[in-house]
Amino acid sequence: MAAAAAASALTLFVVTFAGLEGFCFVIPLVDFEVRRHAMFVRAEKNVNELNLFGELMKKESKTLLEKAALAEKDMIRGETELK
Repeated sequence: MAAAAAASALTLFVVTFAGLEGFCFVIPLVDFEVRRHAMFVRAEKNVNELNLFGELMKKESKTLLEKAALAEKDMIRGETELK
């Protein structure tokens, strides 16, 4: 009877210790996943912002090229006015 109680106590101790140790490993893994997801979200936001900036630069450069072409035509024709 004492041997059975000792075995039960030992089994309970091992299961509890393994459970606590497993729990201690789960928390850092979950924290790591949360941090990794946050880093991914920030990176995705930065990429989207960079793409938007690139599109704005393309539009602006196209506009500037058109204005430069019109200014060149005006200079060639001599139709510019001094202001």
